[in-house]
Amino acid sequence: MIDYAFDFEKLEFIKRGKDVEKVEKRAALKQWITKLLMTRTDSIYTEYGMDFYNELTVRKNFESIKNSVKNDLQKKLLKNSEILSVENIVVTADKHTMNIECRINTIYGNMEVVA
Repeated sequence: MIDYAFDFEKLEFIKRGKDVEKVEKRAALKQWITKLLMTRTDSIYTEYGMDFYNELTVRKNFESIKNSVKNDLQKKLLKNSEILSVENIVVTADKHTMNIECRINTIYGNMEVVA
């Protein structure tokens, strides 16, 4: 996998001079996962992204929220052929915040995700 390098804090591409830097393999996959978690599912992105906002505002049962997010996250991560499996998904949530931790087994080795 190759992707253009993106700074998620500044919300802009990383440039070297006039050219946008590229990331490959493990770094590109990590960036893909970050984009998946940060992209809100809506009318444009129906198959990509996560709908955390809707989960937190519509559902009132936190166990239901956690289970829905776990299932959706695993399903969407496994669409990427470089991800072999997703393990130990832990979702914690309150009215305004959701945290996710999981282990992702990839063709590049294991990755720990904390978001």
